Amino acid sequence: MHSATTAGFGLVLLAILLGLFLLFIYLIVRGIAQKRAIKNLPLTDINTLRQSETRLPALPGFAAFGESRSIHLRLSSGARGATIVVGVFALIGIGIAWGCFYRVTQDTRFAKEGQTAIAAVQATDISVQRKNANLVYHVRYKFEVSGQKYEGSGDLPTHKSLRNAERTQQLSIQYVESDPRINRPSEAHALPIAIAFVTPLVLFLPLTIFALALGRDRELLTEGRLAVGRVIGSTSGGRRYSRCYYYDFADAIGQVRRGSSWLQSYSAKGTNVGSAVHVIYLPEDAKRNSLFLALLWRF
Repeated sequence: MHSATTAGFGLVLLAILLGLFLLFIYLIVRGIAQKRAIKNLPLTDINTLRQSETRLPALPGFAAFGESRSIHLRLSSGARGATIVVGVFALIGIGIAWGCFYRVTQDTRFAKEGQTAIAAVQATDISVQRKNANLVYHVRYKFEVSGQKYEGSGDLPTHKSLRNAERTQQLSIQYVESDPRINRPSEAHALPIAIAFVTPLVLFLPLTIFALALGRDRELLTEGRLAVGRVIGSTSGGRRYSRCYYYDFADAIGQVRRGSSWLQSYSAKGTNVGSAVHVIYLPEDAKRNSLFLALLWRF
């Protein structure tokens, strides 16, 4: 009866995971189809864009921008919130980077100076990690090196190893020859170099992306030109509180170009297909453009 219940639960879990996977694939395919349909739309006629200019009020502060490049910029409200989140990720990344560096340093010392000894088991314990509910098999021990007594503790990889240590009251350990206070169970695994380097980098990735976005938006505001664009479509991309808006605008020589920007729902109120929008672009490279509302800076 128990095995049948377990099998039924496994099938239900498998069905749920399969459904979520199919939903994920559906959202990706739908998003790609929506983007392709919008990008294949013909460019907006230049006369239509000029008519849009009369429907859009002047951008506050942009006249001063046009006269002088020494403008004072401030972060938008959304950027200030993002700064806090990214800062937290950076602090966590620094902590994990230091922990990984320390662990790799210790593993290197064990590889160069590691000696083995038999320790006397003092206590054992089984606990549950809060993060992933895995069991942790902890052991404390004592050992001697040249008549000097040392203590240590560490985690064993399996329950069998813990039971064996409890049964024999002995444990094979490693210690650093020049400093036996640095020790660990012989069954402890070294931290893979790939994990030691990749994990901090992943946490620093949001900081890097955010810093690049700040630099790009600052360049647009200090070096760019203002144009009036027209929204031709939008997609959610599977996001609940933001949408990607596609728009056409005319550059300084009258060439119609197409761009896209992500807008949060609170910033995009009243922005629909056909709406006139402020677009900032670089004169020397009009492909680098953005909706003013999407920029991380304000003036």
